[in-house]
Amino acid sequence: MKLGESKEDYLEAMYILKRQKGYVRNFLLCNYLNYSKASVSVAIRGLVAEGYVIKDEHGYVELTAEGKKIAKKVYARHLLLEEFLELIGYLQKLQIMMHAGWNIQSAKNLSRRFRSW
Repeated sequence: MKLGESKEDYLEAMYILKRQKGYVRNFLLCNYLNYSKASVSVAIRGLVAEGYVIKDEHGYVELTAEGKKIAKKVYARHLLLEEFLELIGYLQKLQIMMHAGWNIQSAKNLSRRFRSW
């Protein structure tokens, strides 16, 4: 079954929050995603019904094994995309420097210096 982008966003957010805070509750998702309490509540109920999330009687939310598997894939995909975009930016800077007459080593040294700031 294909999960929608919105549901993937919720699963990824839960995965990230669990890693950062050690727990997940609706209010944390509201703050992290900048969504209303009502929207988060409806989404969580749907994810529970579909078997991707478990919510206990104290309001803590946990990813099921399947939910965690999907969340990790989405998270990895976003990290890869972020690295790719950073690489494109880095390569563009090198090309501009070389076009302006810099040699490759000078361009790399300057680029390394900027990245360390």
